[in-house]
Amino acid sequence: MTLKFYSFSTVTLLLGLSYLPVFSQKLPSAQEKSLIAPADIRIDGKNKEWGTGFQAYNKSTNLQYTICNDDKNLYLVVKSTDVLNNRKILAGGITFGVNSDGKKNEKESIQLTFPVITASAGFRGGRGGGGGFGGGGRGQRGGGQGKGQGKAIRESAKERDSIMAAGQRSQLLQAKEIKLKGFKNTTDSVVSIYNEFGIKAFASIDGENAFFYEAAIPFEALGITKGYTGVLAYQILLSGLQLKDFNGGGDPELTSPTDFWGKYTLATK
Repeated sequence: MTLKFYSFSTVTLLLGLSYLPVFSQKLPSAQEKSLIAPADIRIDGKNKEWGTGFQAYNKSTNLQYTICNDDKNLYLVVKSTDVLNNRKILAGGITFGVNSDGKKNEKESIQLTFPVITASAGFRGGRGGGGGFGGGGRGQRGGGQGKGQGKAIRESAKERDSIMAAGQRSQLLQAKEIKLKGFKNTTDSVVSIYNEFGIKAFASIDGENAFFYEAAIPFEALGITKGYTGVLAYQILLSGLQLKDFNGGGDPELTSPTDFWGKYTLATK
């Protein structure tokens, strides 16, 4: 079972948990219904088709998400509004696992992981300054403790978030590969984001520092066909930083994997 860790900084508490999405009480923790994808869907990492209409919010991964399909592909759309959670995403990517037998079993699932930030593509390690996925750990938000609260703390936290997000945008531009496992239409373990298999994944960070991600997996890659009526078991996993020579600098939220499972049945028109 994947271990999950939770912690809150003093500043976050002072801000009244303002970094937690206000919609978290309204959405289910796992998507409950089938959904036809928008007719004009484009996997470009931009939130043009979705707005705020996500189907679920999962607290263990701090992600809003929607799963949908058309007659050719299964889609996953994800949004993260916390720059610290975005740091974890960039450290290990979002893994979308699907088991066409309906089993909650990682070993028997196909898996797509994106973004993939490698040492040669922007990973610098560390926590201070601008390095290491935008720099700054959970503790850095508390830098202003003891010097006053209220407006000064809020402005300080906002400024740090903006600096972190700028570094994250720069590193995200280096993510040009998708990691694969168990795909039916290719034996490749890594493909370009511009591949011939119809496997797509793109992401961006907007002006409000929100991370937005879209992925598409062709039915062929899942080993199913149009009209499939079985139940798909799916997993969404944030692996975090898993480098053996890096202990996370005392930040368990960055290095501790978090995940959840759900079930999805293809929608029909």
